[in-house]
Amino acid sequence: MLVKAGRRRDLDRDVERLRSVFTDTYLHQPPMVENAMGIQLAALLRQFEAASAAGDDLAEAAIAHFEQHPDAAIITSFPGLGI
Repeated sequence: MLVKAGRRRDLDRDVERLRSVFTDTYLHQPPMVENAMGIQLAALLRQFEAASAAGDDLAEAAIAHFEQHPDAAIITSFPGLGI
C-alpha cells in the first residue's frame, strides 16, 4: 500500500533521527540536577514499595477476617463471589 502511494518506510533513517534527538545534550539536565532526580526517583520507588506492601498486608487481613465471619461459607458459595 505504501509503495502504491509512492511512499517508503525509511525505518533506519527514522531510528537514527530519533536516536540523535533523544541523546542530544539539550535533553539532559546538569549532572547535579540529574543526580538529585535519581535520588528523588529512588525515594519515590521506596514509597511505592511500602504502599504496595501495606496494600498486600491489608488484603491478607481482610481475607483472614472475612473467613472468620459466620456467613463466610454461604457468601463464598455464590457463583462469582468466592475468594
